[in-house]
Amino acid sequence: MSSVRVYMKSAPGILNVWQVVLCFSLVVSLLADGYAVDARYQLRLDELLLLMASFGFFVSTLLMLVGVLMGTLDLQYSPIYRLNYVMASFAYLPCTVAFVAGEVGSPRTDGWNNAFLSMSLAAATSCMFLASTVLVYQPFLCPTARM
Repeated sequence: MSSVRVYMKSAPGILNVWQVVLCFSLVVSLLADGYAVDARYQLRLDELLLLMASFGFFVSTLLMLVGVLMGTLDLQYSPIYRLNYVMASFAYLPCTVAFVAGEVGSPRTDGWNNAFLSMSLAAATSCMFLASTVLVYQPFLCPTARM
């Protein structure tokens, strides 16, 4: 049990928890913005792609966090763990840029606060997944990691 505490206090553990929280918040924010009762619904591809990426990586990151918390600490050194963060980094960055470009050029003003929240959450999640990718491939930055 002490190895789980060490992991949760390390940089990858903290980032993993924040990724789960931010991905869930982003999914809820995008759903609240896209399905507002008083607004006309319009399908935007950039919003849909960001929603799909957020939900997919929320589920995969949550499953990996649960796997590590259950005691399988070797999971964080597996190729699947690394592949998840590389894929998340390369999927989130274009989706975030496309979403921000679509929101900035959008003429609607009714949900600007919610759109700004979604843009902020998407940018923060992209940065967190990029930081996790760097930490996974550079273990000397994290003292508890081993290769």
